[in-house]
Amino acid sequence: MKVWFSYLAIAGLILLGLFDLVNFGLSITTVSTFAIAILFIISLYNSLQNKKMQSKKIK
Repeated sequence: MKVWFSYLAIAGLILLGLFDLVNFGLSITTVSTFAIAILFIISLYNSLQNKKMQSKKIK
């Protein structure tokens, strides 16, 4: 269930970045919003991969 909240947060960050891009153009807030979303996606991916590797080691 916690993973779904992460997906919603990523979608919210991307929508916020698009909203900033449309209304304010390419600014530092737009770039930082997309950078945070990308870092969040990478950390979520790494976390899910680590859980898969740990479950394989247990079996």
